[in-house]
Amino acid sequence: MSGRTFALLAGAATSCAGLLQLVGDTVYAIDRVYPGDPGFAFANLVAAVWHVLLLIGVLALPSVGGERFGRLGRAGTIVAAIGMVTLISAEIATQVAGAIPVPLIAASAPLTGIGLVLAGVALLRDPRRRFLAVAALATGVYALAVIVPTSVGPGGANYFVIAGWGALWLLLGIGIIGSALRDLPVTASARRVSPA
Repeated sequence: MSGRTFALLAGAATSCAGLLQLVGDTVYAIDRVYPGDPGFAFANLVAAVWHVLLLIGVLALPSVGGERFGRLGRAGTIVAAIGMVTLISAEIATQVAGAIPVPLIAASAPLTGIGLVLAGVALLRDPRRRFLAVAALATGVYALAVIVPTSVGPGGANYFVIAGWGALWLLLGIGIIGSALRDLPVTASARRVSPA
């Protein structure tokens, strides 16, 4: 698979997952289920799947980041990926144990946020990637400035707030697609030569 194809698929996966999160967490906020409730396992499984798709988008950032992405961008990608893997691990643990592992979930949003902010700053170095940079920064800052503070306390996460994060992931996916379409070369096998 070419880098362009991977980036396009990752952008599409991220956009779809962002939309799923936007809709899914809105529904979850309205009709919340808890461990042991009917439907909890399914809702948690769906969330784990969309977080895997978001992880794919995070992993695509270096392929669309350009030559100026550098060490800062790669470090941000690694930190954000660790945050997403932590969240996915928490969801798997919830499926197995039937209880929510709060420390894992509590660590995931700050790690993801810090990583996306670092990647966004690295993307700002290239003026051709402004939309992608702003989308990465907004997604990261939202995690740090909105999700983390609203998730602290006995009530736990506000799922309307988390649904809003889905809208930013959707924009990040669109930014990945846009960067892939604009900048990454088409492989020789994908080029179509018109007959003379």
